[in-house]
Amino acid sequence: FEVTRFWPFESRKVRLWGIDAAEAKQACGQECTAALAKLLQGRIVYIRRIKGLTYGRDVYRVALPTGHDVAAAMVRQGWAWD
Repeated sequence: FEVTRFWPFESRKVRLWGIDAAEAKQACGQECTAALAKLLQGRIVYIRRIKGLTYGRDVYRVALPTGHDVAAAMVRQGWAWD
């Protein structure tokens, strides 16, 4: 998925740390992407880089301001596995 930072303005594709999920072109990939977009839509997220490039993207832990982990939410909803 893509993360946008507001200062300085920057956008990049990242991998969520700790889970595996269908890629957009795989079976159920579009649905998985839509579920993640719905979870994040209009929300501020906090990101922390865990490690460098994996499959061309940095790996980040992503959390909502409530402290809830986005990857864990995707697992709970059945869209990913850990």
